[in-house]
Amino acid sequence: MMTSPQDETTPTVDDVMVPTENVSADHHEHAKDPHPSQENLEARTQHERELVDSDDA
Repeated sequence: MMTSPQDETTPTVDDVMVPTENVSADHHEHAKDPHPSQENLEARTQHERELVDSDDA
């Protein structure tokens, strides 16, 4: 059985997800183990707490 191409009424990921963070297009660290700064970790932690609406995440 052949599958038909996706029609215009079928939702895609872009239709159902709203990005909450900006993504860097810089892939020079791809597949490496970078060590994010403490400031970056704190900002990401705060962002995740806001997403789950929790003070003790």
